[in-house]
Amino acid sequence: MRWASFALLLVALGFSACNTVPKLPPNPPLTVAGYKSAMEDRLGPIWYRAVRADHRVTVGTVKLIFDFPATGGRVQNIKVISNTGGSVDEMVARLAVDRLRVPALPAELLQALGKDHLACEESFTIFQNPDSSPPPKR
Repeated sequence: MRWASFALLLVALGFSACNTVPKLPPNPPLTVAGYKSAMEDRLGPIWYRAVRADHRVTVGTVKLIFDFPATGGRVQNIKVISNTGGSVDEMVARLAVDRLRVPALPAELLQALGKDHLACEESFTIFQNPDSSPPPKR
């Protein structure tokens, strides 16, 4: 049973990440904040689908650090730096970030960074579903 839900989660994440070579939006962001914002916009839907697909998640926040490589593609060096939720929350956050595909960093941004990657820190919070809470007592 446990493996079945895990397999379903992996399939759901696989479909959510099926896209062609990632490209930056028109008028690409030439700042670190602009690039990170564009990547957060890509990561959000992957994260929300993953959370909806696994009903074992708990209330809490998982904070990850990872790198966007200069050449684009898969995110690298994913590490958990804190977790106030459960182990499933951590797994879902890691899988969502692992499914993210990023476009190559713009040359201007790479020059400003002076590195071959862009470090990122992201928090993933799961809130209590208001529909699942018991009705208030009178």
